[in-house]
Amino acid sequence: MGLQERVEAMKQQEARRAKPLRQLLMGVDVEKIKETVRQTLKDLPIPESDCPICKGAEWVIPMVNGKPDYAHPRRCKCMREKDFQKRQEMYLRMCELPPATENMTFENYKVFPGLEEACEAARAIAYGNLKWLTLLSEVDRGKTHLAIAICREWLRQGKSAKYAFVPLLLDELRAGFDGKGGNSYQSRFEFFCNVNLLVLDDLGVERASDWAMEKLETIVDYRYIHKLPLVVTTNIALDNYSERIASRLKRSEDSKVVVIKATEYRLRRKQNGTNGNAS
Repeated sequence: MGLQERVEAMKQQEARRAKPLRQLLMGVDVEKIKETVRQTLKDLPIPESDCPICKGAEWVIPMVNGKPDYAHPRRCKCMREKDFQKRQEMYLRMCELPPATENMTFENYKVFPGLEEACEAARAIAYGNLKWLTLLSEVDRGKTHLAIAICREWLRQGKSAKYAFVPLLLDELRAGFDGKGGNSYQSRFEFFCNVNLLVLDDLGVERASDWAMEKLETIVDYRYIHKLPLVVTTNIALDNYSERIASRLKRSEDSKVVVIKATEYRLRRKQNGTNGNAS
């Protein structure tokens, strides 16, 4: 079959498809339908709004070269604060901070001797002046408090963050093998890799099976390659990690490793009768 014959065959096929549609529309009063639509729109309630710009529509049509650009509507400025608050609430749910940690903020962090460098570095990454931070110390020196304070500051700025207690992170990934959609293994793993800020709290306390080590190495490596912020807290010297993880934490561009040598908070509380920082 030549080109002309194929074109003719295609025209005939399209005509056969259009015939049922024409039969369906026969006898339809198009003007009546239009009037019904106009009346329906007329009867719709107009949202109450004090905004003189959008008048409750929540969107505005920009003007381009003196003509309305209907293809690119923009959110009215009266909705930007509400949208920002909704985004903050969504990011807070996604972050999954531990319960009863509302007091773990920079404002509530007590900078005792030996904590100055850690607090300064935590503030640096919270305000975008550092990419990677590793906090290393024995237990009860305030690492978790600083990690959560960093998350809370990112959330306050309207940026996404994910807090992950590492043993539970691995359990979550394992559970994902039976999950679907957003709870599937692939979805959760990609989230840990790509979220704007990832906090890995207590890295190293989990039992390091080959599978667990492979997943942690992949997450750390991915964020290193894509220059995504990462915070790690641990009480294990970096030399005890796999070469891949240790190398990334030590040598990542714009990163810092802080060894906290402050005394244990429980001892400080007994000595001074003051409240200290958590973990």
